[in-house]
Amino acid sequence: MAFFENLCDGLKTAIDELKSKPQISMFVDKGVCVEGHGGILGLSDTEIEFKYKSETICVCGRNLELKELTETDAYITGKPVSISIRV
Repeated sequence: MAFFENLCDGLKTAIDELKSKPQISMFVDKGVCVEGHGGILGLSDTEIEFKYKSETICVCGRNLELKELTETDAYITGKPVSISIRV
């Protein structure tokens, strides 16, 4: 089974619903990939914030650096500690 199919089975949700949301991957002590964001709201070496609809995606950590940013994707290096969604 493909990754999304396994994830949908585990979360009991439809694949189309899952793919319509931002996808965030955290690699401990390496960085974070945020796919599907709506733009950057704030940037520091300890916190990077992105907008997504009426919510804010917040990546917190140490020595965070925005390595690449497109309209919808961001690649962050550093030592991520937490990721949260603020409503």
